[in-house]
Parts: sequence; structure tokens; C-alpha cells
Amino acid sequence: MAAVIDIPIVGDEVTSICFEYGIVLRTLSKFEIRLSTTVLLEPTDRSNATIDPEVISPESLVILSALHQKVVRCTVREIGTMSMEFDGGFALHVPPNSDYEAWTVAGPGGYKVICAPGGEVVTWPTVG
Repeated sequence: MAAVIDIPIVGDEVTSICFEYGIVLRTLSKFEIRLSTTVLLEPTDRSNATIDPEVISPESLVILSALHQKVVRCTVREIGTMSMEFDGGFALHVPPNSDYEAWTVAGPGGYKVICAPGGEVVTWPTVG
């Protein structure tokens, strides 16, 4: 795998955010980003927050700041951390998890990138 994978959703708009035993962001061009482990949020209007996607709390609602924002960068590091930045200045980061898949990105045409347990990044079709 390349040291960094650029997920091809730059310019895409987040059209929905759902809490479904994890947090799911869906985009206008039919990408789905599922966050299944701890998420670090960097909002523009308050201090950073760390949320558990399986627990809905006032802190977890900060992720709604991404709704109707355009993605300006979405990258995956070799160690399994995914980072997304949005045009309003909001950002989120999802580290790998040792026990289960931390996050999944699925898109049109069978495109899929997942962070497997332990941080291994797996892609379909092969990327990098």
C-alpha cells in the first residue's frame, strides 16, 4: 500500500449523517463513510472532542457540523488513520482499532477501503 491513499471524494457534499451503531456519512455522489471506533473531531467553533460512535451524547452531535459541507481532503495513512477535512474548516480523524474495523469507505463501482483490525488498510479495487 502507498504511504497515503487519497479517497476520491474531494468536492463531494455530505448529504446525511446517521447514528446506526456507528456514525454513517453519506455523500451526494453515493459514497458511504462508516465510522465504527473513536472519532476525534476538530470543530471550528469550540475545542476538540473525542466521541464514541456507539454512544449518542451532546459531544457526538458535534459531527453534525459536517452536514452539507464539501470534502476538501480525505486521506488514509499507512497506519490506518483516516482524516477528513471539510470546506467549513471542520475536520475528523479516525484511528485504527486493535479488535475490529475502525472505518469503511464504500463508493460507486465497488470502490471500498477499510481499516481492518490492527490498522491494516484493505482496498477494492486495489489502490496504490
